Amino acid sequence: MYYIGLTSGAVYLLTLVFTRMLADARLFPDVGNPAKESDDLPPLGKETTNSEKMFQAGFTPIPPRDESRLEYAMHLRAYALHFLVGHEIAHITLGHVDYLNSINAAALIEELGWVETDPDRILERQCLEANADMRSTFSGIQSLRETRAKFKTAIPHWGNSPRSVGRLIFDWAVAVNTLFRLFGDVRFSPSDLATNPYPPLPLRRLMAMRAAFASATEHWNQALKEKAKLATQIALKHTEHAFATILGGKIKVEGLKDADGQEARVHITNLFKRSLILQKRLAPFSYEGLFKMESAVPKELG
Repeated sequence: MYYIGLTSGAVYLLTLVFTRMLADARLFPDVGNPAKESDDLPPLGKETTNSEKMFQAGFTPIPPRDESRLEYAMHLRAYALHFLVGHEIAHITLGHVDYLNSINAAALIEELGWVETDPDRILERQCLEANADMRSTFSGIQSLRETRAKFKTAIPHWGNSPRSVGRLIFDWAVAVNTLFRLFGDVRFSPSDLATNPYPPLPLRRLMAMRAAFASATEHWNQALKEKAKLATQIALKHTEHAFATILGGKIKVEGLKDADGQEARVHITNLFKRSLILQKRLAPFSYEGLFKMESAVPKELG
């Protein structure tokens, strides 16, 4: 039996952020009626990932006044939670849980508090996390594809026309970027790439967006190349603008610049190489075909 643990704190923080975004008249001007919203809401203040401290400090979700904007906020939250749960499901279906159990005699993947000093094990753990991100990304884009096919002419409650492919990808990409960005625009150095059990958050964001681009063009429709590229690029920028607005600060892109630097590119290549070796070790434990992480990022990075 397998199980996935999802904290109430994660749901609380995502609800807090998405409702705050849509309660602000300056954000998502094409959703519902932003004129009903305020443009001078107090900032959320100092960024923190400690949900208990945020709650005790009096930060509670501010629902948008416009019902359609509230529904859109919950729609984005659902995408973010789907990605989070999809990441954990991937740890199971790709054999990560059973593989680590065979090594550590512990059928558990801890997303917090994991400590490791061996460089080889650290790189391997980063591969597992990157693979889970990529698998969840591919599942998310496939879900968009099926949604588009089944509800092509449907008009969502928060819009006035059917969702275009580009807008579907944008909505998903904003939600996933927000999930990662919630933990900060983390600067990182080459030493961090070799000591952290996770790829740095900005790097994970960039890899997820590139994987979404690859999935949309390679597994959905080659004709979506420009739409998918534009949707993911705009989503990255829109997320930074939204966080700067609700936090009352300046747009921060230092972490994303790090993620697009030479050191990060070399590290991604190392992850891909290690992933090929790791796939053979995971094969006996996997519930699905081998998932090659290098196929998740196209040569054209967008």
